[in-house]
Amino acid sequence: MTTLRSLLLALLLASCGGGGADPFVLAIVGDDGSVGGAPIARSAIDRVQVVLVPQAIDGPFAPMAEQVFDGGDATARVTAAGEWVLTLERAWLDDNAESTDALRLFVLLAPEATTDGATLDPSLRVLFYRGTEVVAESTPRFVEWPLVPGNETNVTVVCRAGAADACAGR
Repeated sequence: MTTLRSLLLALLLASCGGGGADPFVLAIVGDDGSVGGAPIARSAIDRVQVVLVPQAIDGPFAPMAEQVFDGGDATARVTAAGEWVLTLERAWLDDNAESTDALRLFVLLAPEATTDGATLDPSLRVLFYRGTEVVAESTPRFVEWPLVPGNETNVTVVCRAGAADACAGR
């Protein structure tokens, strides 16, 4: 199975001057109310998590030490359940999200150059937190694995039922 140690964040690539293959782009958009949920205010979101869940046939992702980027504003780890989780804290969102009321951000991942081909397409989901509560989430979707350099996946995150006030920042 591909190790996820070499998945790097764009912020790391940018701070080091980039280089290497084009990254895989994950474009994350908080619903403005047009998809069907309540609008999500950028100011209402404290943390974003990007989660890759391997298919059951593959078993969990290999354990890895937590990686810390941008002074702790972004971290990557593999959970005890074998899911790869990228956590983007509020400070990272403030520095990297587009300057609009809606939450729109681009996360660039640099896939490992070599893989063993053992991993089938994992599912991807994105979670928005207000405090410790998940207030919005994307529909799980499969992503091509290994990640293809230069490809882009768009993910829309929708406010959970009953969380309209939290999504609005109230």
